[in-house]
Parts: sequence; structure tokens; C-alpha cells
Amino acid sequence: MNKAKSKKQHEVKAESKAESKVEKKAQPTAETAAADAAAAAAAAELEAVRAELQQAQDNISKLQDACLRSQAEFENYKRRTAAEKERIYGDALQDLCKELLPLIDNLSRAKDAHEQQLAAAETLEDKAKELVDSLTKGSDLLYQQGKKLLDKLGVSEIEALGATFDPNCHAAVLHVEDEQYGENEVIEVFEPGYKFHERVLRPAVVKVAN
Repeated sequence: MNKAKSKKQHEVKAESKAESKVEKKAQPTAETAAADAAAAAAAAELEAVRAELQQAQDNISKLQDACLRSQAEFENYKRRTAAEKERIYGDALQDLCKELLPLIDNLSRAKDAHEQQLAAAETLEDKAKELVDSLTKGSDLLYQQGKKLLDKLGVSEIEALGATFDPNCHAAVLHVEDEQYGENEVIEVFEPGYKFHERVLRPAVVKVAN
């Protein structure tokens, strides 16, 4: 009977040892699973960060490309604008030269006519008279043609004589007190002024009363 009891105790101890071994084996397995899960989460987070970084780099590359394209387009625009301005300036200068040609032609004709008249005159008095008449007519012709040319180009004379003094388009060099004139009235023009449409090219040099 003692032998049977001893055998039973021995079996209980054996079972206890076996259970202890199972528990010891099970415990490291749970810790490993938790570590694996943590590692997997860290790896997933790292991958997400890498994806965000790659996306940011892609966006930077796109912005750099866009900036380079914009810069290139702006440089092309500047070149086109400069070329267009040069063309417009050249066209305007060409048109002005064309308008000046008739004036040069008339100068040439007046010179030839003047030489012929002087050659035909018999006396010195006749030559002097022909010279004065020729210069007078030639000067008037050139003045009238010059005025027409300026009108055609959009250049007009600034109104001055009898007008109220305007510092924007008049330059006063003399002031006088005279009751027969109004206040700040322009009473004499020493040099006419001109404007291109609404822009003053040269102010009129004037004398102002009161």
C-alpha cells in the first residue's frame, strides 16, 4: 500500500513538472508574438513615412519643373516683347522718314528755282528782290508743310497767347503788371510749345500779366 501511495505521488510530481515546462514554453512564445507585432507596426509606420517622403520629393520635383518652365516662358516673353518693341519703333521711324521726304524734295526744288531766278535776273537790284521773294515764299511753304506733317503725326501747338497761364504747359520767363490784361493771362509767346496728343513735348515760353 505504501508502494502504491509512493507511486501516485511520483506521478503527481511528474505531471506538475510537465505542466511547469509547458507554462515556461508558452510564456516565451507570447512575448515573441508581442515583439513581432511591435516590429511589424514599426515597419508599417516606417514604410508610411517613406511613402510620405517620396510623395514630398515628387511634389518638390514637380514644383521645380514648373518653376523652370515658368522662368523659360518669361524669358521667351521678354525676348518677344523686346523684338516687338524694336519692330514697332522701326516701323514708326520708317513712317516718319517717309513723311519727311516730301519736305526734303520741296527744299531741293526751292533751291533749284532760287538759283534759276537769280541767274535770270539782270541787275543786282533784281537779284536782291528775287532773293527776298524766294526766301519768303520758300520759308512759308516749308512752315506750312512742316505744320501739316506735325498734325499728321499727332503733334499740335499748345494754345498760349491770350490763354490763362498753366504751369503744366507754359513756362513763364517774364511777369508784368498791366490792367488791360486779365489775371495770369499770357500776353506774349517767345517760343511756341508742342504736345503729342496729351503729352507735352515742349512747354510754351511766355510772358504773363498780373
